[in-house]
Amino acid sequence: MIGFARLLLIEGGLALLSYWALRFYVTSRKRESLENAWDRGEAGGAMEREAFIDVEMQDFKKSWLRRALWLVVLVPYLIVGALIYFVN
Repeated sequence: MIGFARLLLIEGGLALLSYWALRFYVTSRKRESLENAWDRGEAGGAMEREAFIDVEMQDFKKSWLRRALWLVVLVPYLIVGALIYFVN
């Protein structure tokens, strides 16, 4: 039982580490693409650069991609649970 608890703790730590790394990567890529869109003139020119990026990043925080990153944490636990269920 202690070995199983250790497995869950290690799995949780690795899942959270992976989540934060992916979140940082995806957010930085989105910000870079917004900066490039502003430089190409696709923003319409109605706002300043930082205001445009801030508004779009607020929209990104509500996007499906940002929410789907939680699957990185959830799926490993589901796999372990399914393995335990089907093996027993």
